[in-house]
Amino acid sequence: MKNLSDLSLNQKGVVLEVDADEELRLRLFSFGIHEGSEFVVKNFSIKKDTIEIKSGKTLIALRFDEAKKVKIKEIA
Repeated sequence: MKNLSDLSLNQKGVVLEVDADEELRLRLFSFGIHEGSEFVVKNFSIKKDTIEIKSGKTLIALRFDEAKKVKIKEIA
């Protein structure tokens, strides 16, 4: 299973699972990242420390280690 951190620029995906502690799951949920939500990768920081995704009309910046905890399925 792929993680959000595995995707490249402009790739799209759908969230299958957030494998994180309760605090991080609630934080991601408040941003609209939950099972079934679709997103597109919009940008990376220079050192790939952070990843920017767009889910709905919201742009969200995640730390790379947080993105590793989001299990996804790539979509066309």
